[in-house]
Amino acid sequence: MHTIEAVFLVPLAFVLSLYLLFTGIILYDRTAADYALEGALIRGGERSEMSNDELLHYVEDEFMKLLSGRLLIADGELSVTVKYDNISAEYRGSVNLPRLPLLTSSPGISAEIKASGKITRLRRSKICRAVSALKHIDD
Repeated sequence: MHTIEAVFLVPLAFVLSLYLLFTGIILYDRTAADYALEGALIRGGERSEMSNDELLHYVEDEFMKLLSGRLLIADGELSVTVKYDNISAEYRGSVNLPRLPLLTSSPGISAEIKASGKITRLRRSKICRAVSALKHIDD
């Protein structure tokens, strides 16, 4: 009786534990990419007095700094768009995991990683002008 259990249950338990481990890796990499993208956009929004090209490179560099050493086994590409009034970015990638033998046809969790965000450029000159205009209204 112990032989039958060992033949069927031990491999099944091993495959299920690998599936749970892979799911955790995918979710961790998604969270790390979201964190890095939002952090880079916030930092870019604060430095919005830069030119569009400088800001684009700044956001890309900040994203890479925040993401370096955090991803376990994912890779992908970042695309940043800088307009006059906002900054938007999108990271697309995938986690390269080996396929599990019993669960290859299951619709389980996707190995794709997608993070996107958008932030308004906080232009200090506009804020200063608005505050100055409000001061003159009170007079």
